[in-house]
Amino acid sequence: SINDSEDDGYTIFAGYDLNERFAIEAGYNDLGDGVVEADLGASGDVKGTHEVKVMTLAGVVKTDPISENLVLFAKAGLARIDNEETLTGASITTQTYSKKTNNFFYGVGANYELTNGLAVRALYEVYGEDDGLTDTNDNSPNPDAVDPTALSISIIKRF
Repeated sequence: SINDSEDDGYTIFAGYDLNERFAIEAGYNDLGDGVVEADLGASGDVKGTHEVKVMTLAGVVKTDPISENLVLFAKAGLARIDNEETLTGASITTQTYSKKTNNFFYGVGANYELTNGLAVRALYEVYGEDDGLTDTNDNSPNPDAVDPTALSISIIKRF
């Protein structure tokens, strides 16, 4: 059973405005830890902890200001998902499996421009499913698949 499919994380990104409509951005997203627990009967309980990190490179398309300070945008690009799963339990020794997957990703959001080059950003990003295991009978040395998304609120400083 899944006990925690959501967690707090953090994002660091940098970008360059090519003009008022287009920008490029690179980011690093630590999406936190997700925990999955399974009761295997006579074998005991097994706990799997996923640590998911995503690096991104994207193009950004922005609208004209919707109101005085509000700009909507969409972004798309490449995401590298780093999924690491550690299994622990009474009947198994601790095992760690990791998988790195490259995907296309997209996001939509809004910037509210403040004074002094500051902005507040709300953003939703979808990174796509990684190449982890999806079959419970598969014994490959890979972590279970993840399908990460992120909802973030950020403060931006323009230079």
